[in-house]
Amino acid sequence: MRMISDTEELKAVEYDIMRYIKRLCEENHLMLFLGGGTLLGAIRHHGFIPWDDDVDLMLPRKDYDKLIRLIGEDNGPYSVSCLQNDPMFFYPYARVNDTRTRLREECHIPYENEGINVELFPLDGIPRKAPAVRFLFAFAKRYMTFFDALNHTNRYENAEGIGYRMMVKILRLSSLLMDFVASRCRWEHSGYVACVVGMYGEKEIVPRRTMEKAVNVRFEDEDFPAPAGYRLYLTKHYGDYMKLPPKSKQVTGHRFKAWYTD
Repeated sequence: MRMISDTEELKAVEYDIMRYIKRLCEENHLMLFLGGGTLLGAIRHHGFIPWDDDVDLMLPRKDYDKLIRLIGEDNGPYSVSCLQNDPMFFYPYARVNDTRTRLREECHIPYENEGINVELFPLDGIPRKAPAVRFLFAFAKRYMTFFDALNHTNRYENAEGIGYRMMVKILRLSSLLMDFVASRCRWEHSGYVACVVGMYGEKEIVPRRTMEKAVNVRFEDEDFPAPAGYRLYLTKHYGDYMKLPPKSKQVTGHRFKAWYTD
């Protein structure tokens, strides 16, 4: 096995996964968007944020579910990990892995089937009534606090023992509950939508019209779809999103070990 110590090499593998997902969505008429820091990178840097090393993509819930099924049926070098297809997976969103690699995030509970990956996030409808919205995001905030407190630990170096299995079970059950709550309000019946399991809480909420059409934006050497209302989305998430953060914050938040399996 050959270690991957260069962040640029890691990004190259992620970029190939992005292109695979884009092609699959185009062939099956699925609505796909760059999201989070990946969208910010496309608009501000025309590619990866130089000091960042992960990829976030978003789809309306119906297309998200269909994409997961399509990747699962594909016999290529990519696999999808989600709550529905892997009893050891514990995140409330999906990951598309390059099966020719393995990745271990050093500050997280290990997930044994993880390769270098791209994360897929579902976009769900938001309830019409304000009390229901407040409940939904208060629930999501408590969930994310609980999840992070359990997952951001280095106590479990190996996927062994009762302690590890118990932690995975607790995280899975909490993620299944979060996924169930987030998906209750249908996209097509809502004036507002959000990635409820995203990290920005109510800042995730945008009018559905901002996500109903895509525009092409440059990411590295290809065009990728972005929400037509990406300016509102990015402003809600990052404020003055074209302004670079101070040098002290231009660092990645991830520590990992990665390697090719062959």
